Amino acid sequence: MDILQSLEKNTKVKCGYATLHHVVDKSKEDRMESFFLSETCKYLYLLFDEDNPLHDSESRYIFTTEGHVVPIEPRFREHTWSHLQSCDGPCDEPHHHHHHPANTSNCDRIPEERRFGLPLKSVYMRQIDHMVGLS
Repeated sequence: MDILQSLEKNTKVKCGYATLHHVVDKSKEDRMESFFLSETCKYLYLLFDEDNPLHDSESRYIFTTEGHVVPIEPRFREHTWSHLQSCDGPCDEPHHHHHHPANTSNCDRIPEERRFGLPLKSVYMRQIDHMVGLS
């Protein structure tokens, strides 16, 4: 099955793409990795979109680990940083504050107690603790 069809079929949920807890039984977790849209989807797009102009000049660009496209140019290889001075005190650079519009999504917010927890349910973590003798 095509990777994109597989992602749509097995991970697509109402408000995004779920993490698969187990790839064999396709059980889902109620969360989406932060990098899924910003990196995974971008990589897939850049790699498999054959009409993308980047494919006509593939030896002139690289993708960073975050999925950014960077041109391979001599100026990026020859630049040394020795001429830069460090900023000992507060630097006089303007601070830009961006106003972001309010979220208008209809998706339910993840409860606070689950927002920053492990990707593993607590019952499974307790089982691991018990197995290694921590409980």
